[in-house]
Amino acid sequence: VYIIRVSSLAIDARIGQCWARDEQSTLQLSDDNGCSMQLAGNVWNHFQRQQHHNVIIFQNQIKAWAFPTSNDVNIFCNLHTCHITCHHVPCNEQRQRRNVITMNNIDDDDDNDDDIHVIRTNFHVQNKHKPTDEEEKDEVALLLLLLLLLTLL
Repeated sequence: VYIIRVSSLAIDARIGQCWARDEQSTLQLSDDNGCSMQLAGNVWNHFQRQQHHNVIIFQNQIKAWAFPTSNDVNIFCNLHTCHITCHHVPCNEQRQRRNVITMNNIDDDDDNDDDIHVIRTNFHVQNKHKPTDEEEKDEVALLLLLLLLLTLL
């Protein structure tokens, strides 16, 4: 599970482009509207947005995977924060899987609107051995805690 949490009464937020990369490859996970480009095999799903009082939570159910060239996967997402209201585009369930693209081919210039600020967040997953079920649960809990700490920064 990939979770992004935004806490503020003064802003709205939406997910923008997400991508994964290792030292040799980059894979675009979602488009500028946050809609998945990797639905096949549940590699990357559409974000579910929930609002509870002054907290916005974006949640994405993902399947563990790695690049053929490396077990190191870095995932990046652009988070757009808007002072009043963001324009949320509904995702089309028919999006197709795209191929791996070359490194540094991701455009970070999304919008020129002064009310939108792009914040980058990422986390790094490294798989050195096959964990037991108990280790997997501990790693997931640790990743969620780290992601929560990153979103608070």
